[in-house]
Amino acid sequence: MSELELKKIEIMAREVTVKEKELDHKISAADKSAWRSPLVVAVLAATLAAFSNAAITYYSSHLDREAAATKFERDNKLAESAAERERILEMIKIGEPEQVQRNLQFLVDTELVKAPATVASLQNYYKDREPGTGPGTSQTQLTDSGGYSRRQLFKSGTTLTYAFMEKPSAAMLEAVGEAANEWMQHANIRLAFIQNANDAIIRIMPSRTRNASMIGRSALNASADKPTMWLFEHPSFGTSEKAVILHEFGHALGFVHEHQNPSSEIPEDVKKAYEYYVKMSPRNMYLLNKSNVYPCIRDFDPISIMISTIPSEFTVGKVKFGGATALSESDKLCIAQMYPNHTAEE
Repeated sequence: MSELELKKIEIMAREVTVKEKELDHKISAADKSAWRSPLVVAVLAATLAAFSNAAITYYSSHLDREAAATKFERDNKLAESAAERERILEMIKIGEPEQVQRNLQFLVDTELVKAPATVASLQNYYKDREPGTGPGTSQTQLTDSGGYSRRQLFKSGTTLTYAFMEKPSAAMLEAVGEAANEWMQHANIRLAFIQNANDAIIRIMPSRTRNASMIGRSALNASADKPTMWLFEHPSFGTSEKAVILHEFGHALGFVHEHQNPSSEIPEDVKKAYEYYVKMSPRNMYLLNKSNVYPCIRDFDPISIMISTIPSEFTVGKVKFGGATALSESDKLCIAQMYPNHTAEE
């Protein structure tokens, strides 16, 4: 190969090298240009913004969840604290001091009151308490003897007026009149319906939630614009509904629940029953205490209109109590003792 031909090949090789470098430069420039393209920049910015927003949203949600959890926990603690206070206050209203102490100890034992400071305060208080002192009403103040008392009763021969605080149905009005007449047949007391509730001793509130009544003379302590009895407003009043009205008027006349009769011996599974009733409402603690204001002397009457239903699972032997629909013979004798034909000394 001649020298001239070698020169031509060398020149051509150099040109190829130059072309390759130009191509590499163009490719590099094209890559940089693509990343600087407005479209590419916009896409990248949007992606970055979306990522940032997602991160902020996640963190914000996390903070919100933490705040909600904290508020929920705080609200729960406040509600439990309020419930414990209510349970304690209700126990203080029930019976004589020793009974109050037993009730409060039960609340602690079953953890119905478990705030450490409250438990410690109760224990410290009762550690040095002298018998017969402390919250509650002394047995000697409340009862005549043996748990029997006339102190919740009205004077024999009294006319007790009753009225409705809201207009009742015709069926309720009729059922209440029948119940009042039934009790009057066996007692020296008169139950008279009047129109003006503010002037009535027994003030009845038709209700959608409850049946209840204040006991005897305790109604005199209620403000004249407040009810002393609540009766559930049924569409109609059959035997069982009328039985409830008889029961509530029994309370208004001074009866407590019959299973609170000092002579009753219901074989209760006490712990289970207390837990059930008290968790529904601390006001229910009284349901399983013997009464120290029982209004007459009689043996326990399992078919009394005044016995409150006790489910079979709360008694030893699975015996159910309650369900009476009429005054028993013992109820009639008891109300006659409470309101005899001669005037009983108050």
